[in-house]
Amino acid sequence: IGGEERQCERACLSEPDTVLRIHRDYIAAGAQAIKTNTFAANTQALNCTWSTVQDIITAAWEIANKACEGTSVSIFADIGPIEAERDIQIKEEYLNIVDTFLNLGAQNFLFETLHEYEIEREIAAYIKHRQPDSFVILSFAVDQDGYTRKGVFYRTISKILESDGNIDAYGFNCVSGPAHLAALVD
Repeated sequence: IGGEERQCERACLSEPDTVLRIHRDYIAAGAQAIKTNTFAANTQALNCTWSTVQDIITAAWEIANKACEGTSVSIFADIGPIEAERDIQIKEEYLNIVDTFLNLGAQNFLFETLHEYEIEREIAAYIKHRQPDSFVILSFAVDQDGYTRKGVFYRTISKILESDGNIDAYGFNCVSGPAHLAALVD
């Protein structure tokens, strides 16, 4: 399987009932928060138009809200890293994604598997300006030695983000397993 078949974000349009079932399974298992199925919902990762990305984000938001009806479960707008393989403006792409979520009513944002933080800090400030009650999490992918793919050391990330009032929480995910992550933050 290749191409669009492997892009799970597109399931929000082609298989919304499956995405809904997965959200509900997480909620039934005790999850207090779910994230939208939008990790790679950007024009770079999906190799598509902005209109398609908007459709995916909108569908993902609606599905997550439907899954949470009648519960106190929080929904996080899930946003992964944007890689610049083509000539795009990364900050503009993030702003388009965030604006779409904000216009849909999102208050919680999870930026995950990040490799650097400068643009994302600007985006967090933008979110807080537009929605002061929002909750913003930045999570970084670091290797066993504590470096992101862009060479940013985890202690640098911690030092910078601890004093950033626009970031409500930050953490580390992916690349290295839990034992290595525990050793880094210990």
